[in-house]
This record gives sequence, C-alpha cells and structure tokens, in this order.
Amino acid sequence: MSKSTEISGFTLIELIVVVIIFSILLSLSFPMIRKFSLFSDDGGQAVSIAHLIDELKIKAMNEHTDYILHLEPSSGRLWISHDQMDDELKEIALQKAVLLADGTRIIEIQFADDGRTRSSEYQIRFRERGFSDFAYIRMIEKDNPLTLAIEPFLPQTRILDKHVYFEKCN
Repeated sequence: MSKSTEISGFTLIELIVVVIIFSILLSLSFPMIRKFSLFSDDGGQAVSIAHLIDELKIKAMNEHTDYILHLEPSSGRLWISHDQMDDELKEIALQKAVLLADGTRIIEIQFADDGRTRSSEYQIRFRERGFSDFAYIRMIEKDNPLTLAIEPFLPQTRILDKHVYFEKCN
C-alpha cells in the first residue's frame, strides 16, 4: 500500500498575482471612496454642496454643456440650469430647487473678478472646457463659519473652516 501525500494549496506566484490585482483595483477605486462623507473632515450640507460642485464640473465636460449653479442666500435655495434650457425648463428647475437645512445659510458669494457684491441671486458657471468661475461661497453651518473655495482649474472644491476673502490672498 502506498500512500500518496498530495498537498494542495496556492503557490507563492499565484498569491503574489492576486495581491497585485487586488492592489490595482483598490487604487483605481480610491478616488470614488474618498467622496463618501466617512472620509471627509466635515459632514453636512457644506460637504454636499462641495460634492455637487465637483460633479457639475465633471458633468459639464462629459456632456459638453455649460452648467450654472444658482444660489439665493436670502431664501437658501439652490438649483441647476444649463445653456440649452428654454424658459419653461428653467422655471421647472427653479421649482425643483433644493432648500438648505436649518442651521445652514449662505452669507455671500465672492467672485475673483467682481470684488465683494451682495445680490439676491448668484450664478456660478461650470464650462464645458473643464474650468469654472473662481468663487468663494461663505456660509454658516451649525454656527461655524465655512468657505467653499471653487477654483477654476482644480477638480475638487476646498472646504475652509473660516471665512476667506480675496483681498486677504495678496
């Protein structure tokens, strides 16, 4: 009687290949994982607005359409339109506007080329060529001052934990 001692298992090369494939998949998915609020420094509406802005930049490039983010500080409404919309579709977009939650309000929006102006409605344009208006959205969320920094050629909106002004950048 002969006993065969067959050892089953994976070779070292097979294990290395699996680890390499897993590493590649993980590195490709990391940008998507970072978008979840679990990995952000601050939760809440400021993060949601920053994600919306980042998505509008990408959407404008992918769809070859200029998108406009409308903000009304007095009412706390936000809505999106684009250049191909007729007046009726723009009105529908306005009716579907999102309201900011209690405890969150937009103080003002400052554009790099306009200086500090107060308006009843602000429009931030995201162009199909991949850039946007350079603007600071100053807001208060849960009694904390925040600034959303939208920079023309950077893909992600920065959330600053204080109010920032263009005059102080010089």
